[in-house]
Amino acid sequence: MIELARVSAVHYESHSIDVVLPHDGRKLFGVRVMSISASSNTGFLDLPPVEPLEDPSAEIREREMFALLGYADGEPVCLGFLHPRSSQLMFDDKKRAFWRHHSDVYSTVDEKGNIEVRHPSGTYVRIGTEADHEDLEGKGFNENFEIKENKTEEVSIRVELQKNGVQKAVITIDPDGNAAFESQGRVDVNAKDDIGLNSDKSIRIKAGEDLWFDAQNIHTFEDE
Repeated sequence: MIELARVSAVHYESHSIDVVLPHDGRKLFGVRVMSISASSNTGFLDLPPVEPLEDPSAEIREREMFALLGYADGEPVCLGFLHPRSSQLMFDDKKRAFWRHHSDVYSTVDEKGNIEVRHPSGTYVRIGTEADHEDLEGKGFNENFEIKENKTEEVSIRVELQKNGVQKAVITIDPDGNAAFESQGRVDVNAKDDIGLNSDKSIRIKAGEDLWFDAQNIHTFEDE
């Protein structure tokens, strides 16, 4: 037997939920949740917080969760969750994949393979046919997609490579846009076309040993 229940509480420490069954008002506590992958030290976990629920006939909450319950050895188990009949994640793009965290961090892939990961500060990483952020605000089947952005939140981006526990290279961009690239190895920049270095202030080149220039011609801006 499979039963539909409304989630009344989430317990992250035990991967379980409390539920209320609408048809008879029963309350079940500590119902364990199935996962697409789970073991004693691996798995997937994403249980968003919900407002408390006592009355199974109460109005739909801003974040509503419906659980499908089955039974294993007489114990109720959450087999998964059923999408509400109306939600912000209903898109008419038939080939779109979407994941959204309760913090409003989300990732999406459209039918062309354009993939984007976006932070509520507005910071995003995108691989696609266009580099600009895809604004989904007010879109979707019900035109109700909404992100509670935090434009004042300061975030940084860092990519770090380690070898045997030792940092070998790191790229950092801080909230003010200052960018730094550090490497314990050689750094090569190669291009078939021009390379431009432009600064409104100064450009510093410092070498601990030799500084080489290999060019057919060396010009100054006065030559232009």
